[in-house]
Amino acid sequence: MNGSLDKRSAGYTALATALVALLGTWYLYAGLMWPTQAEWLLPKGDFLQHFLGWHFFRQEPWGWPLGAVHGYGTDLRSSIVFTDSWPLLALPLKLLHPWLPETFQYQGLASALHLALNAATASWLLARLRVPALAAAAGGLLLGFLPAAVFRGPGAAEHESLMAHWLILLGFYLVLFHRSTSGKAMLYWALLLVAAVLTHFYLFFMVGAMWSLWWLLRTLEQWRLFNATSRLGWAAYSVAQPLGILGVMWAAGYFHAEAGAQTEGFGLYAAGLFTYFNPALYLGSLESFSRFLAGSPPQRLGFYEGLAYVGLGGILLWLSALGVLLWHHRQGDSKGPSKPRRDAWWLAALALLLFFFSLSHLVALGSWFVELPLIWPEFIQTLLRASGRLAWVLMYLLLIAAIVALARGLGRRWCNGVVVLALALQLVDLHPWHRYVHEANRDSAAFAASEHETFAFVAEPRVLAALDGRDHVAVVPSEDVFRLMPIAWLAGQHGMSINAAYLARVSPQRMAAAAEPAAAELRGGDLAPTTLYALMSADWAALVCVEENVRCVETPRATFAWLSDPLEELP
Repeated sequence: MNGSLDKRSAGYTALATALVALLGTWYLYAGLMWPTQAEWLLPKGDFLQHFLGWHFFRQEPWGWPLGAVHGYGTDLRSSIVFTDSWPLLALPLKLLHPWLPETFQYQGLASALHLALNAATASWLLARLRVPALAAAAGGLLLGFLPAAVFRGPGAAEHESLMAHWLILLGFYLVLFHRSTSGKAMLYWALLLVAAVLTHFYLFFMVGAMWSLWWLLRTLEQWRLFNATSRLGWAAYSVAQPLGILGVMWAAGYFHAEAGAQTEGFGLYAAGLFTYFNPALYLGSLESFSRFLAGSPPQRLGFYEGLAYVGLGGILLWLSALGVLLWHHRQGDSKGPSKPRRDAWWLAALALLLFFFSLSHLVALGSWFVELPLIWPEFIQTLLRASGRLAWVLMYLLLIAAIVALARGLGRRWCNGVVVLALALQLVDLHPWHRYVHEANRDSAAFAASEHETFAFVAEPRVLAALDGRDHVAVVPSEDVFRLMPIAWLAGQHGMSINAAYLARVSPQRMAAAAEPAAAELRGGDLAPTTLYALMSADWAALVCVEENVRCVETPRATFAWLSDPLEELP
């Protein structure tokens, strides 16, 4: 079987896997994927942040940086990067803004897309590693719906960009299958790095670490074989690739950031030592991913960032692969699994290093902690404070290695049987978790603001009348980002700007300062005629609403105040 046929067969297997995976995503996310249905986002936290970043971004004219957002947090510097609005999709979709519906959310659809891509990419990679088609498809489905990915989606932690684990799997592919310095390899790496940096910084860091490994191995292998021209070209590429990525980051808005960002969290948002085997969960009504195992929740709830339980199906794969390797070793069987190539060993070493960093300096053993006498550089701790996410690389690599070992050590029939059995066990083990997500999203899909007192203000006739002739909303005070986001929804739905926003890493102190210009106007009785003020405390309402020239409407979310017009009549 030649290489092109291998690729074609792998493509067919990946396509079939993707179609089955989409059925799974329909079970999990049905009701949330239709773009014009966005009201379910109102009571959400991070998901509403992501939608608002995109919604304000699409309404603004293009500028520089391309990803800058000005209307959502007018007194803060930000971009779609810091609203986690998936720039890879937001940037091209903005080009279509004139033709898109007035309300267009892609958070639900993107979540389903990521899971399908995870499964398809895992299946394709396994098939390219000569795993039989049925085992590759079953293994792809098992890897595509791992709790580490599904946990980030609707019904759980609400961070769809962090579901894009297909980027990690594509990094594996390029390290393992492009062991030359060809222009094709450079192009593939450039595309993957751009896709990663326009998805999420943590995923970009993982992919970037793999590119650095690939670059180092190619340099060590090829440098002595290069002539002068080739050396110059490789040196130019070695500089151009990082500079090009920096240019993409600049354009997306990575450097259009608010000063005074939050830096603490390293050691809190980490992974536990046994994270791959620990099904403990932190969703209140559901304490475990597993139907059969309870797990051991650590004392620090920030360890949800390092959740990476592989399921009983994943554990079965590891135990089966270990058994096969030990059997062939004892038998001295030359037909057993072949030794991995050197690049695979280096990839494993990198994955182990990332896992070690994911533990931080506080290594968690269940509810116990061991503090290592190790101090990572301060800028690394700041940059990667949610270090637990880096445990994903080793998790995927070990699962893929297990399936490959089964394929090469058992043969097609037995490999297919073991991997399909592992998938079946996985589905049984994780069924309570999948049902929890399904039911949570079913309830979300049925959400209607008019039926909830704290959100009904978005359609309150008196509030809507107050919007007439005004183009800006000022929230005072603005530290409570979760309370202000529905007010930002109100502003965004009516083409208005808002002074504050929920942004990644912005400190509470800076958020408080964002409200100060509006607060000064209120204290001095000098209200701007084109501004609607959202007073978030009773003290502010008592101070402002006694003024003769100010009109107020009280709602459970906030008291809205504005400079009155003598001829104005409220409904």
